[in-house]
Amino acid sequence: MPAADKSELPTETRVFLNLPYGARHDRLLIALTAGLTAVGCNPQLTFQVKDGGQGRMRRIFDLLKSCQYSIHDLSAVGLPVRFNMPFELGLACALKEHTGKHDFLVLERVPHRLDMTLSDLKGVDPKIHGGSSRRAISAILEWFERPGGNPTLREVLPLARYMGRIRPLLCKEHGRDNLFGRQVYGDLVSLGRIEALRLEILSG
Repeated sequence: MPAADKSELPTETRVFLNLPYGARHDRLLIALTAGLTAVGCNPQLTFQVKDGGQGRMRRIFDLLKSCQYSIHDLSAVGLPVRFNMPFELGLACALKEHTGKHDFLVLERVPHRLDMTLSDLKGVDPKIHGGSSRRAISAILEWFERPGGNPTLREVLPLARYMGRIRPLLCKEHGRDNLFGRQVYGDLVSLGRIEALRLEILSG
């Protein structure tokens, strides 16, 4: 839950991650995954859900509904224009409005750009990461709070660096060029949790 609400997260809180897919976004995915792991959360992405014939939009919405929180990175701009990220943020807004059981964090790379690109979201202040892994992790640590308090950024950075080191090994093992796949990402999360325990960021 947002730290401003002065309430604490239960263990293994599910958080839906909405960010662009592809190798150029692996660094951001690692930073967000490290930050969420450090505060005891369980990151969820659409590709982790097996396709049961229900269609991609139904999978996205069902997964979003199963998560208490979601993180939406709107920093990907350029051609061709991609609408997936703001569309999924719209679903999260509707879920929050109509159920009151969901909350979301918006991330951007550039300050004030969201005022021009998504003016209907006035009143929601995005966290600006500027493409920096450190700032993306800081956004997680500022917004979420785990029982007993959060680790510091200095404590979480070694976990992110570890995930960055094993990335090429995992991609090679799974025959992929990025982490956006169910098995390769699952391995990243599992090994990251083990490393977080070793670093004493998490308690067993």
